[in-house]
Amino acid sequence: LATSAILSISAQAANVIWDPVSNITADIDVVNFGTLVNSGNFGAAPSSTTVNGVTFSPFAVATGTTQTIGDTTISTSGAGFDPFDALGNATGISASYNLLLSTEVYQNGGPTQTLTLTLGGLTIGQNYLIQLWSSGRGNQYTGGANVSGFMDINITDLAGGAGTYVVGNFIADAASQSFTTQNTGGDLSSPTINAFQLRTAIPEPSAVMLGGLGLLGLMSRRRRNG
Repeated sequence: LATSAILSISAQAANVIWDPVSNITADIDVVNFGTLVNSGNFGAAPSSTTVNGVTFSPFAVATGTTQTIGDTTISTSGAGFDPFDALGNATGISASYNLLLSTEVYQNGGPTQTLTLTLGGLTIGQNYLIQLWSSGRGNQYTGGANVSGFMDINITDLAGGAGTYVVGNFIADAASQSFTTQNTGGDLSSPTINAFQLRTAIPEPSAVMLGGLGLLGLMSRRRRNG
C-alpha cells in the first residue's frame, strides 16, 4: 500500500497533537462537536455534501501549483497538483459520505514533491480540531514538528474498500496553519486530500469540571457571606 512521508513546515506553525489514524466506517466518523470553522470537499467538480450534520463545501480544483478559495489554499512544489473525480464508491457507507470520498486533489510529481493545505482566518490562542480524509492515495500529515500515523488508502485491499481519516488538535499561534505531505515514490504514492474540516475544539472535560467547581465555590461563598 502506498504511503507518503512528511515534510517539515515553518517553525512558527503550531504543533498538532494527532490522534491515531482511524478506519473509515460510517457517518459517525465525522466529528460534529464544537463549531465548524471551515471545510472542503476537493475534486474537479465536487459536490456539497452533509455527513453526520457537517456540511462540506465544494473546492473545485484547477490543475496548477497553488489555488485559494476563501481561507483555504492548496499548494505544491514541482509538477503541480490535479483533481480526480472517479474514485470508486466504498460499500457499507452512506451516499453522502461516498460523495465526500469519491473526489480528491493529488500531487502528481516525484518523490521530492509536496502537497500542502493551508487554512487561514485563525484566531491566535484558539484551540482547533482538524480532520482529514484519505481514500484515494496514502498520506501522512505534518503539523508543526509533529506527524500523523500513515494513512491506508484501502483498509480491505478489495474493491469497495474505504480508506482512513485522522484527527488532530492544535492551539493557533498564527493566523494560518499548514499541513504538508511528501511523495516517497512508488505506485499511487502521490499525497492526496479528499476532504477536510476545521472546528473550534471544546474544552477538555477536566477543564469544564474545574470551571464548574470554581463556580460552585463562588456561589457557596456568597451564600455564607449573605
